[in-house]
Amino acid sequence: MTGSHPASAFHLHLISDATGETLLTMAKAAAVQYPQVRAIEHVHPLVRTDKQLERVLDEVELAPGIVLYTVVKKTMIREIERRCRLLKVPCLHVLQPIMKVFESYLGAPQTPVVAGQHMLDADYFRRIEALNFAMAHDDGQLPQDLSMADIILVGISRTSKTPTCVYLAIRGIRAANVPLVPRMPAPPQLPPPPPSRRPLRDDIPSPLALAMISAVDTSIIRAVMATVFPEAVTLVREARQGLQ
Repeated sequence: MTGSHPASAFHLHLISDATGETLLTMAKAAAVQYPQVRAIEHVHPLVRTDKQLERVLDEVELAPGIVLYTVVKKTMIREIERRCRLLKVPCLHVLQPIMKVFESYLGAPQTPVVAGQHMLDADYFRRIEALNFAMAHDDGQLPQDLSMADIILVGISRTSKTPTCVYLAIRGIRAANVPLVPRMPAPPQLPPPPPSRRPLRDDIPSPLALAMISAVDTSIIRAVMATVFPEAVTLVREARQGLQ
């Protein structure tokens, strides 16, 4: 799209030999810088054969626009660039500038790996195990396993304990959460707060205050208290009741 009168929308083709998540994230980060025009995204994941690539490039010809790609196979790269030249549309291997910086600094050539960021390595299985742990130990379930958790979230209802546990699990941290219920004792397996630790004060100006109340050592948090201001909890609960 050229000229002094740009259109309100343009076609954006994203070609990847993997899931396309990396490419899509980078494309969105760039497109959002131009709010005056709308990107019509055409995502083409798992393009790994010449026949698949030919179909994709035929779609580019039908809806010409910017072509961004992350493809490892050199013959496919050359074909993408050749067709884009014929169609007079811009194309870019989005990882190539980054890889050139790596090669220049490290003094070593790259070893192309398709979907290398999605390899099923030890870190992947650690994250999956942490996610299974978070789901099995949500809302005070299986309290006898609390000693196996890296982090324990303790708090009243509606303090985002479950989403926080899932967030931590995606990063490989085994997190459990235990609800605080009026007139009900906490599970005996919950580690008690040491005398040297003090919860955050109620006058801290934050809707959600996190206070560490127990630790196994100086590097691993064992229990975190999630609290909110009573006024905020009341407003949320009243709003929820009004929607029922």
